[in-house]
This record gives sequence, C-alpha cells and structure tokens, in this order.
Amino acid sequence: MRGAYAKSDLDLFFAVPRSVEHERALGICTYRLARTECLAQAFDGWVTHGIFGGATPAWRRKLLRRRPHVTSWCDHFVRARAECMSRPHRPPDTHRQRNRAAMKDMQEPQVWPVAP
Repeated sequence: MRGAYAKSDLDLFFAVPRSVEHERALGICTYRLARTECLAQAFDGWVTHGIFGGATPAWRRKLLRRRPHVTSWCDHFVRARAECMSRPHRPPDTHRQRNRAAMKDMQEPQVWPVAP
C-alpha cells in the first residue's frame, strides 16, 4: 500500500455504506493516480466488499452486469485509456463559457399584460 491508502485506516474502506467514513474513503480514492489499477484489481479478483478504485460494491456489481463479456478488467481499462488518449481533446469549457452559451439558448421571458 502506498500514498494516501497507506496513511489511512484500512477499516475506512470497509465502512458502513453512506456513513461518514464511507464518504471519506470515496473522497480519498477520487484523486489517486492508481485508481484505475485498484478498480481493475477489485474486478479481476472478484472482491465483493469495500471501496476499491473509488467504486462501491453496488456500483461494481452494476458494471459487471453491464459488461459480462470482459474477462480481464486490467486489459479493458488499458484499452479504454489508450482509445481515449488517441482521440483529439478540446480544452475544457470554463463555467463562464458554459453560462454564456446557456444564456444564448434561453428565450426571453414572456411578460403577460396585467389586467387594470
């Protein structure tokens, strides 16, 4: 175990769902570089409990049902990452740009005449 995981209490990753500890474990996983590898290890090892790679057991079960054909999740994630990196990326929009675009799309509010 390395990084934030090594400094964390391991019981944290096996906390009661929707508890404060559970949310904290999900937060620890969010920005980890090894997140995908951790998730692949949980899938390939058929780990049924605990938070791995920022995924709850329920989320992992749902993904397993959606992709029953995957035999190696590590290979699957490597291919997906390579495919994603081969596509041209556009720079992310800023909040301000998104808000301007949304304002353009909005219609002027209709003003109803007030009865005298």
